[in-house]
Amino acid sequence: NGVPVNHRARRVRKSDFAEFDHILCMDQSNYEDLLRMKPKGSDARVALFGSFSGRAEDRIIEDPYYGGDDGFQTNFEQ
Repeated sequence: NGVPVNHRARRVRKSDFAEFDHILCMDQSNYEDLLRMKPKGSDARVALFGSFSGRAEDRIIEDPYYGGDDGFQTNFEQ
């Protein structure tokens, strides 16, 4: 799709909730884990990436790893 990818992944840290206004995740399991990790009093908003699409069926972004090229294309379109 011609999208340049130049990043490093890392685990979310508790300090991220103070450093960032928004912490986004892909699926319900990640969402629940982040809510449990979020310190009391933090103003950071935890949300699903798909909640910004405006389409209920895109709310959860499935892991494309197991879907081959089609899985990655679906994620790109979401």
